[in-house]
Amino acid sequence: MDTNDSFLEKVDNLNNKLLKLILTLYSINNFYEDENLKKTILQLKNDIDSRGELKNNIDSIKDIESVVYDSINQAGFDYDDEQGIFYSIIDAWQHDYGYCRVYDEFSAPLSMIFDCEPIYFDYNNKRWLIEFWKGQYGICTGVEVGVYASEKTIYNEIMDSKNVFYDKISPEEFLDIEIVVRKNGEVIFKRKDKHWWLTGFILGEFSEPDELSADISITLINEEMRDAFIQGLNYAGYDNEEIKVKDNSVEIFFDKPKTKQPYTNIKSLNYIMQRKNEYLCNVYNNITKQYKNYDEKINAVKKQSPLLYRQIMNIGRWKLMLSLYNVYKFNKDS
Repeated sequence: MDTNDSFLEKVDNLNNKLLKLILTLYSINNFYEDENLKKTILQLKNDIDSRGELKNNIDSIKDIESVVYDSINQAGFDYDDEQGIFYSIIDAWQHDYGYCRVYDEFSAPLSMIFDCEPIYFDYNNKRWLIEFWKGQYGICTGVEVGVYASEKTIYNEIMDSKNVFYDKISPEEFLDIEIVVRKNGEVIFKRKDKHWWLTGFILGEFSEPDELSADISITLINEEMRDAFIQGLNYAGYDNEEIKVKDNSVEIFFDKPKTKQPYTNIKSLNYIMQRKNEYLCNVYNNITKQYKNYDEKINAVKKQSPLLYRQIMNIGRWKLMLSLYNVYKFNKDS
């Protein structure tokens, strides 16, 4: 499998060059009003060395990475044998890292090609973000629903919603979420839980985002929050006829996104990244086709292609989130 790993190394180098180009474009065009985010972008750009890796990782990042490579569970995920999917656990460490639009913008150069639908609204003196994602996350097909909120301040109250950094929510604010995910009309998995980040990822499955759809049902805390969320859906482009309401639960069909997609979501870049993703899925399926259970498959990949194993351990956006969040917090607190 040396040939596979050699190919992956070449594609990783291409990814790093693309990422540095994106970072440069952001620093030139100043898309974001948040000065701390601007500093973060420039810091990340400067920290990418000739190999495309972060030179000045914070110790906590190194500590977390060493644990992540030991176990999918410690990466914030668990495995559903019955459905054959990975999913985020309730106490995943990612909970501490919040969310912002920049995470979406940097995903395409890192081989995460998805449709996203951010829904913004205000409730209980907080600015809220409930966002949906569906698409290809490297070697996985996946769908996510994330819930985040930040206290209103004089500083962020006047900011455009897409430029706010949204913090984690408290356990009391977790919401009952249910998703039914389809590929070309056929159900491929279901998830239901009280959560802040409900997800499902199928390892080795390759999909284009437009092949995927999801029925998403969310039960809000009360009627006031429900109405605010519906208003956010309306603002995003959903007509009332497209929104099903029962008590404090709201259901929508997420197919073609109605909101503006990230600047990096362009056909040429998506095509390049998707060919890499398709290749990774083919390699994984070729290595694991003779094995039946998850443990045997992962062990075979670990032995035959260490770089592919690293890709599997990198489900979602954990490294990007860690790098961006830690530099952002450093700039914000300094």
